[in-house]
Amino acid sequence: MLTITIIQAGKGYFTILLYRYKHKKRRILIIAIKNFMKRYNKYDKMVKLFLYCIRQSLFFVMSCIILTACKKENAITTGHLELSMLDSVNKLRVSGCTCGTDFMPPAKKLIWNNNLATAAQGHALDMYNNNYFDHISPAGTSPIQRAIVAGYTGQYVGENIAKGYTTIGQVMQAWTKSDDHCKAMMDTLYVEMGAYSYNGYWVQEFGR
Repeated sequence: MLTITIIQAGKGYFTILLYRYKHKKRRILIIAIKNFMKRYNKYDKMVKLFLYCIRQSLFFVMSCIILTACKKENAITTGHLELSMLDSVNKLRVSGCTCGTDFMPPAKKLIWNNNLATAAQGHALDMYNNNYFDHISPAGTSPIQRAIVAGYTGQYVGENIAKGYTTIGQVMQAWTKSDDHCKAMMDTLYVEMGAYSYNGYWVQEFGR
C-alpha cells in the first residue's frame, strides 16, 4: 500500500511516501523535502533542480521496493511448490473426503520425506525425458524400487502420477475425483510423503 501525505511547514511543505509490506507488517518511510528554500528567489533554479533529483531518486527507490516485494510474494521455487502440495494433501486428510462412493474419515497429517521427494523427482524427469506415463518405468523399476534407490528405508510405498496439469489445484482436483488416487492420499497406512512436478508431470510418493 502506498500512502502520500502532505504536511504544511511554514512556507514549505513535506511530502511523505509510506509503503507498507502487508504480508510482513513492515513499513518503509521516505520523506522528500520540497520548497524549503522557495522564499529565496535567487536559488529558485537550484531548488527546482534539487527537487527534480529528489523526485527521480524517490521514484527509482519506490520502484525497486515494489518490484522486490512482488517478486518475493509471487516467486515459487521448485521446492516450495512441492511443499505446497504436501499442505494440500494434509488439508484433505484432516477434513476427510469422499473417494468414489466411499467416505474416507479424517487422517493424521503426513510429514515430508526428502528421500521420497528424490524418488518422485527421478520418476517425473524419467517420464518426461523418455516420453511415457506409467508407474513402471521402461527399465522395469517400480515405485518401491525407486524409493529404495533414493535411500528410503520404509517398508511400504504408494504412488500417484498425473500429466498435463499446470497448477497444484488442478492436479489435486483430478486426483481427488479419481477413486484410487484419492484413497492413496487418504490412506492411514502412510505417514510421510514426497512429491515433484516437472513440465506437466506430477508425482506423489507415499511411504511408511
